[in-house]
Amino acid sequence: MVFSNTGFSGTSFSGTSFSDTGFSDTGFSDTSFSATSFSDTSFSGIKRL
Repeated sequence: MVFSNTGFSGTSFSGTSFSDTGFSDTGFSDTSFSATSFSDTSFSGIKRL
């Protein structure tokens, strides 16, 4: 119960730190990699056109 419910899957790893705020939502997918750096400005917008 301690490992699956609160410590690893519920709050620390999947819910707040890794998937929701740190990696997927703000740091990597939404602002840094997909929206500004790789897809919108560097690769598709300036180099290819």
